[in-house]
Amino acid sequence: MQRWERDLNTEQDALLAFERTNNLAILQEEATVAGSYLTKLKTQLSDLQLGSPAPGRRNQQSGFGRRDSLVTSETTSARFAGAASDQRSSLNEIELLKMEREKLSKYLRPKHPKIVKLDADIERAGQLQEIYQRQNGDQLTAARQANQ
Repeated sequence: MQRWERDLNTEQDALLAFERTNNLAILQEEATVAGSYLTKLKTQLSDLQLGSPAPGRRNQQSGFGRRDSLVTSETTSARFAGAASDQRSSLNEIELLKMEREKLSKYLRPKHPKIVKLDADIERAGQLQEIYQRQNGDQLTAARQANQ
């Protein structure tokens, strides 16, 4: 019986180690976060491409106020989309950190360095989320003023 109990404990430990390293929900969430980050990078690239026209195009666009305002409007909307993507990425990160903390808190004490670090990361991500919300409000105000 003792040998079977030892074998059972060993196998349960192996199962727990496997579950920690191969959690499908966390892997899917990490893929979502990575996709959001890629979207953010693509948006930034398009912002940079729209914001700095080629030297030959600068002369062609002079005198066309409507075209310049269209480019400005597109750039503003692209920046707004980028900020929204950042905000979604931040929300995903917060959820991922909370899931990780919940999983680790089953086995670790609240004062454990990993739990303390996760708490600090969650707090930092929450503050970043608040910054994004303020920026979105400011961008909406600026877009309304530009449209008027």
